[in-house]
Amino acid sequence: MFGKKEWRIARLRTLKKARAPSFNSPKSPRRAFTVSPANNEFICQSSYKLVVKLDRFILMLLRLRLLCVITVLQNRKIVKIAVGALVCEESILKGDITIGPNTIIHPKASIIAEAGPIIIGEGNIIEEMATIANRLPVDAPEPTTIPVQIIGSYNVFETDCTCEAFKVGDCNILESKAYVGREVELTNGCIIGASCSLTESDTIPEDTIIYGNECQRREMHGKPYPPISQIEFLLKILPTYHHIRKPNIVPTKNEGGL
Repeated sequence: MFGKKEWRIARLRTLKKARAPSFNSPKSPRRAFTVSPANNEFICQSSYKLVVKLDRFILMLLRLRLLCVITVLQNRKIVKIAVGALVCEESILKGDITIGPNTIIHPKASIIAEAGPIIIGEGNIIEEMATIANRLPVDAPEPTTIPVQIIGSYNVFETDCTCEAFKVGDCNILESKAYVGREVELTNGCIIGASCSLTESDTIPEDTIIYGNECQRREMHGKPYPPISQIEFLLKILPTYHHIRKPNIVPTKNEGGL
């Protein structure tokens, strides 16, 4: 039997036999990476090409970033926000847009002014995923005049509704998933029910409710009240949780508050 001393000696001999070859021995793996003058020139050329490609890639990224910044700055100059309006930074605003005082635009709301400018009055509420668009159909010819979309005051555009009407009066409500086409004119105090779609050319009379799958109509006995309390609440609560765009125009008396 081996004692402790003999066991240690046998273990050391086994470890020496199984030891990896040293870097100075002919079997050393470092000798495979020996750099000759030809290999050194090849490595330098490859490194130079790699550095050039990286420089070009970084330059391309910088150009793209600069282009995005310029586009955003130009778009913000076109968007005119009155003092008192609350426009969340996450909202989507494209084109020539004028937003009146006390108008609230929630995150992810979209206002697209492609065919012409959009003018939004005072005290409107545009909720999440709602879309206000001034755009032409794909097959429509080029107009001779620039169409202007005018939104009045104290209208409510609820979640996921779409409004393409050129003229919207005051105190109207578009409920969730409602659609109002460009040939439709909303007067004052109208309510477009949830999922109702108006696509044909029509002028909706004042104080009209449109509801149901077949877009039935009836007249209200009283007008909707302006959402003053809701506006006051949103003006306090939204800046706590969202970044807000700064106003860039001052209202004047000649412009009627815009």
